[in-house]
Amino acid sequence: MLTHTMLSVKNPLPCKMIIVSILFIILFLNPASKLQATKWHTYTNTNNVNDAVITDHKIYTATWGGVSEYSLNAVNGDTYLSRVITSVDGLVSNDIRTLAYESSTGDVWAGTYNQGITVIKQNTMQILNTDSGMPSNRVRRIIENQSHLYVATDMGISQFYYLPGVSFPLLLHQYDELSTQGGLADNDVLDIAISPSGYLYCATASGVSYIHTDSLDIDTAWHNWTPSNSPIPNYPILSISVNDDYIALNTKMSVHRHNIDPNISDWQTWTRANAGLQDSVFTIGLTSQNGILLAYGLWDEDTMSIKRKSTAVYNYINSAGVLSAQAPELNAYDEFPTVSISRFILKQNALTFATWGEGLYRYFDGVSNNLRDNCIGFQTISDIKTDHNHNMWFASGWLGGTMTRKGTRGISKLSDGYWQNYTKKNSPLTIDNMNSIEVDWNNKKWFGSWDSTLEPYQWEPGVNVLDDSDNSWLWYTRDGIRTWDADDGWSAAATGSPKIYNNTISDIYVDLQGNILIASSGAGITVFDKDYNYLGKFQMPVSSGVFQSVSFMHNSGSRYFFGMNADDRLQIWNDSSLPITGENHWLPTNDYPPPLLGGTIYGVITITNIFEEEENWIASSQGLFMWDGTNWYRYDTDIKRRKYVGNDQWSNETLYYVDEERLFGSDREARPTAIFLDPFNQIWIGSLENGITMYDPSTERFTNYYIGKSPLISNYITCFGYDPIKGNLLIGTPEGLNTLEIGVQIKTEKQLNTVKAFPNPFFPNRDGAVRIINMPSQSMPKGTNVCKIFDSSGAMVIELKENKFTRFDWNGLNKKNQKCSSGIYFFVVTDANGVTKRGKIALIREE
Repeated sequence: MLTHTMLSVKNPLPCKMIIVSILFIILFLNPASKLQATKWHTYTNTNNVNDAVITDHKIYTATWGGVSEYSLNAVNGDTYLSRVITSVDGLVSNDIRTLAYESSTGDVWAGTYNQGITVIKQNTMQILNTDSGMPSNRVRRIIENQSHLYVATDMGISQFYYLPGVSFPLLLHQYDELSTQGGLADNDVLDIAISPSGYLYCATASGVSYIHTDSLDIDTAWHNWTPSNSPIPNYPILSISVNDDYIALNTKMSVHRHNIDPNISDWQTWTRANAGLQDSVFTIGLTSQNGILLAYGLWDEDTMSIKRKSTAVYNYINSAGVLSAQAPELNAYDEFPTVSISRFILKQNALTFATWGEGLYRYFDGVSNNLRDNCIGFQTISDIKTDHNHNMWFASGWLGGTMTRKGTRGISKLSDGYWQNYTKKNSPLTIDNMNSIEVDWNNKKWFGSWDSTLEPYQWEPGVNVLDDSDNSWLWYTRDGIRTWDADDGWSAAATGSPKIYNNTISDIYVDLQGNILIASSGAGITVFDKDYNYLGKFQMPVSSGVFQSVSFMHNSGSRYFFGMNADDRLQIWNDSSLPITGENHWLPTNDYPPPLLGGTIYGVITITNIFEEEENWIASSQGLFMWDGTNWYRYDTDIKRRKYVGNDQWSNETLYYVDEERLFGSDREARPTAIFLDPFNQIWIGSLENGITMYDPSTERFTNYYIGKSPLISNYITCFGYDPIKGNLLIGTPEGLNTLEIGVQIKTEKQLNTVKAFPNPFFPNRDGAVRIINMPSQSMPKGTNVCKIFDSSGAMVIELKENKFTRFDWNGLNKKNQKCSSGIYFFVVTDANGVTKRGKIALIREE
């Protein structure tokens, strides 16, 4: 609601300034003014939670994909996700292991695995690390007590303090074995806690050290519980918890409870032998009733997973010392985690479980609440495909038989803004190591996996095929084709059904005729037609015939390209037929430039240039190459393009202009890792450490995107995809998904609603162009739309054509390409049905 106020102006501003001020206020209140910030988006997995802090109005979670912030209704406990904070927003790392909250400033401290701490402030962020005086960047735990922050690391403890009226923390002291004269039992501090009476307890790799916070600088005030003077076994202390009465701690083999007064000898111990613990103990939490919640599992840093041998997720030890399946505090609830618990947070009479895969479970006043984000199921993305219904599919795997740190977590689907995650546990998928996806002509999804001789996770490789129109599944294996039944599971291989070479799948590809090619590493390629009839098998013409490691396939229309991980790395079938004919159309090895016979081939795309000639662009770990069917070219950082002249010699064919951006920002060591052709004939090349280079064949120019210049979450690009509805380039990385708006291919809006122009007022020298969009969808309706610009006299200035972003952009020039003067202009948008909408633009020249 706007109110009108009469102003007495003694020194009136010039009329132009008043108009600008009024328009600025209107624009500030207009949501369309914020649309320029929507070009990039970042998506990570935030349901794998290490820690959480709960304030009166907010909940923050520490995840392997950043920090999730939830708004909390203190009256009824309702929550909603406010934002996800990642490295794009200023976090030093997305791998957050612990959180703390400083109430006087509202600062949130986010400790990372090995990059120090980000202090998240209201309007900025502060980085604390070894350069700031910390003993290590590997942060185990952060706790707050009376404006003091205690930071546990693998090299000791730091103490910070907020002075009243000072908005940044001061480093007070460092405590380690040396500075405490051996008072701290071990520099590797795994957890810390402060009791209500002020004792600091430190869980270390060699026992528990404790000291009153008033005496931290007195070496003789430090005390230790070790295997020599307590029932604690000779294992690292993994976690520690305190309440008003007790301190509890655990090793992987045992749980212990002691009176809160460290001077009273009062130990109780629970193990598998004397209490029936069902698995290794990962973490514990003391309840207000002096019971101990204990979570099972062992942390594997190499795969970033909590591994359990039993089906039990957690147990409870009551105050009398009896192990049971459930805590009495939870008897009123019926919703509990099904995945491993990473931490117990007990605050404000609420029990909160941080889980590794299902977000937070909160139990408060008889109401349970699962804070699980709508997000992708993993961090590392290995492949991206968009199906015929414009759903986007993401794979997480690699060409190997074990789990990886942030990948090998199955398949994720994004449909209308909602994520659905498929794993071996929650779907018929037979394996979580999915390295490739393909969509066939009937819109079935093909998921390729890698075999493992050890099969440590009960994985069963091969090709899983999903028809999500009826949720039916097939499984292609070396023994034949198997079917899925919801009641009986997977069938045996059907007698006489086609067999693929083996279950180690390095790539799946649907060619331009709808044929389905399945590459089995170490064996060869099996081919089915678009109706799933078996057509035959073939192998690469390599001398050894052993590796047959085809990891990428491409059909240009006139020939087939096969990228390899071993043997001769690029093979070209120089004919439009499939290589199952028995003929020999393989390009001879001596026709390739030598670099393409080594390294790894990451992708091939085909374009038709302005001369109607075919160009095949090849991303190799040896560089970026192009072949037109006759000549070979190499694109580089010092010379734009070199031509192959034979005998491993290249001539300088095209030079860079003086002011021209260069491939990978001129980094001579950069090499491609992915390549993609978008619908607008732009070529996107990903790299290992230098982000993305886009090549526009129409201008023959490169444009670079990397951390520091753009909101990329990682400079390592694994794959690309495209969303035709929103017009987003999909960028896969080991740290999550980025999207970049590059242009809409398919319009879904049906009518012209309210048209808006922004920025408004429009300063051509600053803004470049004013955008005219259809609110609220921002997309013009289907069909041909036109926009005419008129001046204040009613004369038409220019007629605009809709661009690839389904909007109109005006650069302030007239139809004669002359600059329009300052003033008020009118725009009229007309859709294919003759519906017309109008608006005004204030154009201001600053010359």
